Amino acid sequence: MTDPDEADLSPEEILREAETAFSKAARLFATGHQEKSIIAFTEALELYSQVEGTERQQADCLNNAGVAFNMLGGHDEALDAYEVVLDFYRELPATKQQQADCLNCIGTALRRIESDKEAVAAYRQALDLYRDLPGTEQKQASCLKDTGRVLRHMGHHNEALVACREALGLYQHLPGTERDRAECLNGTGIALYALGRYEQAITAYRQALDLYRDLPGSERDRAACSYNISAALHKTGRHEEALALYQQAQEVYPQPDGGR
Repeated sequence: MTDPDEADLSPEEILREAETAFSKAARLFATGHQEKSIIAFTEALELYSQVEGTERQQADCLNNAGVAFNMLGGHDEALDAYEVVLDFYRELPATKQQQADCLNCIGTALRRIESDKEAVAAYRQALDLYRDLPGTEQKQASCLKDTGRVLRHMGHHNEALVACREALGLYQHLPGTERDRAECLNGTGIALYALGRYEQAITAYRQALDLYRDLPGSERDRAACSYNISAALHKTGRHEEALALYQQAQEVYPQPDGGR
């Protein structure tokens, strides 16, 4: 907690204590002690708030606490922190990147508590900011992929399809994004299936499956793609092919009901 004798300290001394508390919090966070890091970031915030001109540092404390809350599953607490952070950054110059990152985090926190409409709005605001920032193509793609995921959950499959395809277009030019591309293709397949476009869904699922085959630890994803292909094949009347693929998927990653 804040030292009761802080009132006797000069602003410079309080600032040094705040910096020390922040460094401690950062070390705790980096070593996986998220709960303790939240306490330390809060202590640093209390100290910084006593020194004029430290709005950026206060925002950084809150932002890091929000990340820690998110990692611990405290999505409501994370959301509260991010919303205060965003207000800070909006009052500070040259913080478009930080605002975009904050909105992206808000979108993810909202998605995890299933506030879908609000999550889509946050992701789209983040995307608008990222598009004005050079070198943010991967973050743009991530926003679009997550937007597509939420739109599918809402049943807005045409919009989800557009978002997934736009994300895929960005990922295809970014190295090391095979897993993201596979997720986009699988999401594309799910949207196409929901729209009754089964042949196109099969193509997308198979492209995703090809990517997953080269990725370690992706047995569950490969099986999910196979189940999805099987379901789409069944819809097109290719029942024997669907059954064979279903049985193969059961061998890789058994599921009681299979399917999507």
